Amino acid sequence: MKHSLIHIQPILVSMTEEKYKMDAKTLKFINELEFSSHVDGEGAKSVNSYILECRELLGLKKFIEKHIDYYAHELLKVSRKHQFYITQSWVNFNRKGETHHAHHHSNSLISGVFYVAGDDCPINFSNAGYHIFGRGFDVEIAESNLYNAKGWRIPNENFKLILFPSHVTHFVESNMHDTPRISLSMNTFIKGSIGIKDSLTEVIFK
Repeated sequence: MKHSLIHIQPILVSMTEEKYKMDAKTLKFINELEFSSHVDGEGAKSVNSYILECRELLGLKKFIEKHIDYYAHELLKVSRKHQFYITQSWVNFNRKGETHHAHHHSNSLISGVFYVAGDDCPINFSNAGYHIFGRGFDVEIAESNLYNAKGWRIPNENFKLILFPSHVTHFVESNMHDTPRISLSMNTFIKGSIGIKDSLTEVIFK
C-alpha cells in the first residue's frame, strides 16, 4: 500500500561531509592539553573549557562556525536575525573501557562534537521515555525505524563535525579500543533577542 508520510517535528542531527584538515601541529597541541582526572570509568575533559579561544585552534573554530551557521540558517531555517556564537568548548579524552554518561547540554541551543581521533565508538542519541502510542502502551517492535526507535547510534568519523539541538540526550559507549577516543565539544547561544515583542515573550540579551 502507498501512503504519503508526513514527518512531524523531527530532530535534526547533522554530520558534515567535509573533513577539517587538521595538521600535525594542531594534533600535538590537543594531545598535550591538561586534562581532569579520569573518574569511575568516565572519560576526562580538558581543564580549559574555552578551548576554541586558543590561537592554535583558530582555523578549526572558523570551520565549526561555518557549519553552525549552515545548520541553523540553511537547514533549520532560523531567521538570520538570530546570530549564533560558540560559548564553551572543551576536549574529551576516553581511554579504553571509558564511557561518557547520558546527558544533555543546558544553557545552549546548538551543541556539537568534532572528532579528533579514535576507532569505532559511536555517539548515541536517546529518547528512552518515547512510546509510539504514548506512555503506558508498550508494544513489541519487529523492526526499528525512524518512527519507533528510542535511540540512534551515529559512528564517529575523525575530522568530521556533528551538530544537534542541545536538549537531546546523548551518551558515548565504552571505548573498546586501545586508541583513545578524542573529541572536541562545544555549546552555542544567540546574540540579540528571542521571542515576540507584541506577545510579551521578548527577551533581549545584552
